[in-house]
Amino acid sequence: MVCYHAGMKHVMVAPSILAVWDRTNGDYAACVTAAQAVEKAGADWLHVDVMDGQYVPAKTFGPEMVEKLKGAVKLPLDIHLMVNAPERVIADYIAAGADRVVFHPSASDDVGGCLQKLVETGVVAGLAIDADENVLLLAPWVDVVQQVLVMTVKAGAGGQGLRDDLLAKVAGVRALVGKDVPLVVDGGVKVDNAARVVSAGADVLVAGSAVFNAPDVGAVIGQLRV
Repeated sequence: MVCYHAGMKHVMVAPSILAVWDRTNGDYAACVTAAQAVEKAGADWLHVDVMDGQYVPAKTFGPEMVEKLKGAVKLPLDIHLMVNAPERVIADYIAAGADRVVFHPSASDDVGGCLQKLVETGVVAGLAIDADENVLLLAPWVDVVQQVLVMTVKAGAGGQGLRDDLLAKVAGVRALVGKDVPLVVDGGVKVDNAARVVSAGADVLVAGSAVFNAPDVGAVIGQLRV
């Protein structure tokens, strides 16, 4: 959970394992080793991007990756479902060991049911909005959602640069959901823009290549905590 001390919030860092998956052409063992390295280096969560090749063009891993990571690290596993009809697969990710799950309301015909299932099973229930989606997609669920993720790039591919114009959307989501719902920002986050992202309202920074491609992952994780 996000911590606030004397008016200052503790910024958390969630390295995205997608960067390793892409770099190694889907090497599960390399992903596990990299996850253990960022855990040792002080990461707060591990971010896991699931793509089905339908909601977004790319396709990545499934619940088996979550199972492997769950058995290898103690970091909370933050699962971002970029899939059509997430209600079909949410139970699989709960069973695999997800600690937090966010999905896109635009992809689901049963947003309320998905959120309820997550809450009932003790998994943090979150919603995500893509770069070009309206913040008001979240409005019907602000009383039940436990986490929100804002994409600052177009969902579906790693390595993109953060779109500065989307920082206003981050601020808009913060205003909508209030100060107590963790707000995660995902997309192009790097050391040189982290302060602006946090100023816009982010509590948790997802960073892929910025962390995993760095010669010293611990130093980068520390620098992201502006």
